[in-house]
Amino acid sequence: MLLSHHESVMMRGNGIPASVFMKEPDQEMAAALAAIGGEFRRNELAYLAATMKVEAAIRDRLAFRLHQDYEPSGCIVAREWNRVDLAVLDPAGAPLALVELKAMYTFDAFGNLRHFTDATTADELKAQRLAVGGTAVYSLLLATHLGGTIEPQFLKPVKYSGGINRAITKHGDAAAVHAQACETIDKDLAARAVVARGEVEGGAAFGQSASVLYWLVRNDGHATMASERGFRSDFIPPL
Repeated sequence: MLLSHHESVMMRGNGIPASVFMKEPDQEMAAALAAIGGEFRRNELAYLAATMKVEAAIRDRLAFRLHQDYEPSGCIVAREWNRVDLAVLDPAGAPLALVELKAMYTFDAFGNLRHFTDATTADELKAQRLAVGGTAVYSLLLATHLGGTIEPQFLKPVKYSGGINRAITKHGDAAAVHAQACETIDKDLAARAVVARGEVEGGAAFGQSASVLYWLVRNDGHATMASERGFRSDFIPPL
Protein backbone atom coordinates (compact mmCIF):
# COMPACT_ATOMS: atom_id res chain seq x y z
CA MET A 1 0.00 0.00 0.00
CA LEU A 2 1.42 3.37 -0.97
CA LEU A 3 1.59 5.95 1.80
CA SER A 4 0.78 9.67 1.75
CA HIS A 5 1.92 12.36 4.15
CA HIS A 6 -1.52 12.69 5.76
CA GLU A 7 -2.89 9.27 4.89
CA SER A 8 -5.46 9.05 7.65
CA VAL A 9 -7.19 12.35 6.87
CA MET A 10 -6.39 13.38 3.33
CA MET A 11 -9.05 12.85 0.69
CA ARG A 12 -9.20 14.46 -2.76
CA GLY A 13 -12.19 16.12 -4.33
CA ASN A 14 -13.09 12.85 -6.02
CA GLY A 15 -13.25 11.05 -2.65
CA ILE A 16 -10.22 8.85 -3.38
CA PRO A 17 -7.37 8.86 -0.85
CA ALA A 18 -4.21 10.47 -2.21
CA SER A 19 -2.29 7.36 -1.17
CA VAL A 20 -3.87 5.55 -4.12
CA PHE A 21 -1.90 7.80 -6.45
CA MET A 22 1.32 8.87 -4.76
CA LYS A 23 3.93 7.50 -2.41
CA GLU A 24 4.98 9.52 0.62
CA PRO A 25 5.93 12.65 -1.33
CA ASP A 26 9.12 13.53 0.55
CA GLN A 27 10.61 10.12 -0.22
CA GLU A 28 9.46 10.17 -3.85
CA MET A 29 10.90 13.60 -4.57
CA ALA A 30 14.15 12.76 -2.78
CA ALA A 31 14.52 9.53 -4.76
CA ALA A 32 13.88 11.28 -8.07
CA LEU A 33 16.47 13.94 -7.30
CA ALA A 34 19.03 11.37 -6.20
CA ALA A 35 18.71 9.65 -9.57
CA ILE A 36 18.45 12.72 -11.78
CA GLY A 37 22.10 12.72 -12.84
CA GLY A 38 21.38 9.64 -14.91
CA GLU A 39 18.85 11.57 -16.99
CA PHE A 40 21.62 13.61 -18.66
CA ARG A 41 24.08 12.50 -21.30
CA ARG A 42 27.77 12.46 -20.45
CA ASN A 43 28.95 16.02 -19.70
CA GLU A 44 25.59 17.48 -20.72
CA LEU A 45 24.72 18.89 -17.31
CA ALA A 46 28.19 20.45 -17.00
CA TYR A 47 27.70 22.25 -20.30
CA LEU A 48 24.21 23.45 -19.39
CA ALA A 49 25.22 24.52 -15.87
CA ALA A 50 28.20 26.45 -17.21
CA THR A 51 26.21 28.34 -19.83
CA MET A 52 22.83 29.04 -18.21
CA LYS A 53 20.96 29.14 -14.94
CA VAL A 54 20.14 25.52 -14.55
CA GLU A 55 16.63 25.42 -13.11
CA ALA A 56 14.94 24.73 -16.47
CA ALA A 57 17.22 21.78 -17.24
CA ILE A 58 16.75 20.26 -13.78
CA ARG A 59 13.01 20.89 -13.80
CA ASP A 60 12.53 19.27 -17.18
CA ARG A 61 14.47 16.12 -16.28
CA LEU A 62 12.76 15.88 -12.90
CA ALA A 63 9.36 16.35 -14.52
CA PHE A 64 9.92 13.59 -17.06
CA ARG A 65 11.21 11.19 -14.44
CA LEU A 66 8.16 11.81 -12.26
CA HIS A 67 5.94 11.49 -15.34
CA GLN A 68 7.34 8.02 -15.94
CA ASP A 69 6.75 7.12 -12.29
CA TYR A 70 3.20 8.43 -12.01
CA GLU A 71 1.64 8.05 -15.46
CA PRO A 72 0.64 4.39 -14.86
CA SER A 73 -1.56 5.50 -11.94
CA GLY A 74 -3.29 8.14 -14.04
CA CYS A 75 -1.53 11.08 -12.43
CA ILE A 76 -0.32 14.03 -14.48
CA VAL A 77 3.04 15.74 -14.09
CA ALA A 78 2.84 19.28 -15.44
CA ARG A 79 5.38 22.04 -16.01
CA GLU A 80 4.35 25.67 -15.49
CA TRP A 81 1.03 24.63 -13.95
CA ASN A 82 -0.74 27.84 -12.89
CA ARG A 83 2.72 29.49 -12.88
CA VAL A 84 4.15 26.85 -10.55
CA ASP A 85 7.31 25.28 -11.98
CA LEU A 86 6.32 21.65 -11.46
CA ALA A 87 3.11 19.96 -10.30
CA VAL A 88 2.04 16.38 -9.72
CA LEU A 89 -1.74 16.18 -10.15
CA ASP A 90 -4.13 13.37 -9.37
CA PRO A 91 -6.40 12.09 -12.19
CA ALA A 92 -9.06 14.63 -11.20
CA GLY A 93 -6.55 17.49 -11.52
CA ALA A 94 -6.01 18.20 -7.82
CA PRO A 95 -2.39 18.91 -6.85
CA LEU A 96 -0.58 16.18 -4.94
CA ALA A 97 2.74 18.05 -4.95
CA LEU A 98 3.96 21.46 -6.10
CA VAL A 99 7.63 22.33 -6.62
CA GLU A 100 9.20 25.74 -7.22
CA LEU A 101 12.86 25.91 -8.31
CA LYS A 102 15.40 28.66 -7.75
CA ALA A 103 18.94 28.60 -9.17
CA MET A 104 22.08 30.30 -7.88
CA TYR A 105 25.84 29.71 -7.91
CA THR A 106 28.00 28.71 -4.99
CA PHE A 107 29.64 32.14 -5.05
CA ASP A 108 26.20 33.67 -4.41
CA ALA A 109 26.31 32.20 -0.90
CA PHE A 110 28.77 34.93 0.08
CA GLY A 111 26.87 38.15 0.66
CA ASN A 112 23.79 37.56 -1.51
CA LEU A 113 22.27 34.36 -0.15
CA ARG A 114 19.19 35.88 1.43
CA HIS A 115 18.08 37.12 -1.99
CA PHE A 116 17.71 33.49 -3.05
CA THR A 117 16.43 31.91 0.15
CA ASP A 118 13.84 34.65 0.66
CA ALA A 119 12.75 34.09 -2.93
CA THR A 120 12.20 30.38 -2.19
CA THR A 121 9.99 31.35 0.74
CA ALA A 122 7.97 33.63 -1.54
CA ASP A 123 7.69 30.83 -4.09
CA GLU A 124 6.34 28.48 -1.44
CA LEU A 125 3.77 31.04 -0.34
CA LYS A 126 2.65 31.44 -3.95
CA ALA A 127 2.30 27.68 -4.36
CA GLN A 128 0.45 27.31 -1.06
CA ARG A 129 -2.36 29.42 -2.49
CA LEU A 130 -2.98 26.63 -5.02
CA ALA A 131 -2.73 23.78 -2.51
CA VAL A 132 -5.63 21.69 -1.29
CA GLY A 133 -5.74 19.64 1.90
CA GLY A 134 -2.52 17.66 2.14
CA THR A 135 -0.78 19.01 -0.97
CA ALA A 136 2.99 18.78 -0.49
CA VAL A 137 4.58 22.14 -1.32
CA TYR A 138 8.32 22.36 -1.94
CA SER A 139 11.03 24.74 -3.00
CA LEU A 140 14.15 23.36 -4.65
CA LEU A 141 17.24 25.53 -4.26
CA LEU A 142 19.96 24.76 -6.81
CA ALA A 143 23.57 25.95 -6.63
CA THR A 144 25.87 25.50 -9.63
CA HIS A 145 29.51 24.86 -8.77
CA LEU A 146 32.46 24.98 -11.17
CA GLY A 147 35.52 23.03 -10.10
CA GLY A 148 38.22 25.57 -10.93
CA THR A 149 39.18 28.92 -12.40
CA ILE A 150 37.64 29.71 -15.78
CA GLU A 151 40.40 30.30 -18.33
CA PRO A 152 40.44 33.47 -20.47
CA GLN A 153 39.21 31.78 -23.65
CA PHE A 154 36.07 30.60 -21.83
CA LEU A 155 35.19 33.77 -19.92
CA LYS A 156 32.40 34.78 -22.30
CA PRO A 157 30.70 31.42 -22.90
CA VAL A 158 30.70 30.52 -19.20
CA LYS A 159 27.92 32.39 -17.44
CA TYR A 160 29.01 34.47 -14.43
CA SER A 161 32.63 33.48 -14.98
CA GLY A 162 33.73 36.66 -13.23
CA GLY A 163 31.88 35.75 -10.05
CA ILE A 164 33.23 32.21 -10.17
CA ASN A 165 36.83 33.39 -10.52
CA ARG A 166 36.55 36.11 -7.88
CA ALA A 167 35.21 33.64 -5.32
CA ILE A 168 38.04 31.20 -6.03
CA THR A 169 40.62 33.96 -5.67
CA LYS A 170 39.09 35.18 -2.41
CA HIS A 171 38.64 31.77 -0.76
CA GLY A 172 41.77 30.07 -2.07
CA ASP A 173 40.42 27.37 -4.35
CA ALA A 174 37.18 25.94 -5.71
CA ALA A 175 37.02 23.26 -3.00
CA ALA A 176 36.99 25.96 -0.32
CA VAL A 177 34.22 27.81 -2.17
CA HIS A 178 32.21 24.58 -2.29
CA ALA A 179 32.69 23.79 1.40
CA GLN A 180 31.98 27.30 2.65
CA ALA A 181 28.95 27.71 0.39
CA CYS A 182 27.45 24.46 1.67
CA GLU A 183 28.06 25.50 5.27
CA THR A 184 26.48 28.91 4.70
CA ILE A 185 23.42 27.54 2.91
CA ASP A 186 22.92 24.79 5.48
CA LYS A 187 23.00 27.39 8.25
CA ASP A 188 20.51 29.65 6.47
CA LEU A 189 18.08 26.76 5.93
CA ALA A 190 18.56 25.21 9.37
CA ALA A 191 15.16 26.36 10.65
CA ARG A 192 13.34 25.04 7.59
CA ALA A 193 12.18 21.54 6.69
CA VAL A 194 14.98 20.34 4.40
CA VAL A 195 13.87 16.89 3.26
CA ALA A 196 16.68 16.19 0.79
CA ARG A 197 20.15 17.57 0.18
CA GLY A 198 22.63 16.37 -2.40
CA GLU A 199 24.82 17.06 -5.40
CA VAL A 200 24.36 16.09 -9.03
CA GLU A 201 27.69 15.52 -10.77
CA GLY A 202 27.56 17.02 -14.23
CA GLY A 203 30.83 15.93 -15.81
CA ALA A 204 33.06 18.58 -17.37
CA ALA A 205 32.86 21.44 -19.85
CA PHE A 206 35.07 24.41 -20.77
CA GLY A 207 38.01 22.89 -18.98
CA GLN A 208 36.34 22.45 -15.58
CA SER A 209 34.16 19.98 -13.76
CA ALA A 210 30.67 21.14 -12.85
CA SER A 211 28.01 20.00 -10.44
CA VAL A 212 24.68 21.18 -9.09
CA LEU A 213 24.04 21.16 -5.36
CA TYR A 214 20.44 21.02 -4.22
CA TRP A 215 18.29 21.55 -1.15
CA LEU A 216 14.67 20.34 -1.30
CA VAL A 217 12.62 22.20 1.31
CA ARG A 218 9.08 21.31 2.27
CA ASN A 219 6.81 24.13 3.35
CA ASP A 220 5.52 23.09 6.76
CA GLY A 221 4.59 26.53 8.02
CA HIS A 222 8.03 28.16 8.09
CA ALA A 223 6.80 30.87 5.75
CA THR A 224 4.59 32.24 8.53
CA MET A 225 7.83 32.96 10.41
CA ALA A 226 9.29 34.96 7.52
CA SER A 227 8.55 38.33 9.09
CA GLU A 228 10.86 37.45 11.96
CA ARG A 229 13.73 37.34 9.44
CA GLY A 230 12.81 40.68 7.87
CA PHE A 231 11.12 39.03 4.88
CA ARG A 232 8.36 41.02 3.18
CA SER A 233 5.23 38.91 2.71
CA ASP A 234 4.31 40.94 -0.38
CA PHE A 235 7.64 40.16 -2.08
CA ILE A 236 7.11 38.48 -5.44
CA PRO A 237 10.18 36.61 -6.72
CA PRO A 238 11.48 37.37 -10.22
CA LEU A 239 10.36 34.94 -12.93
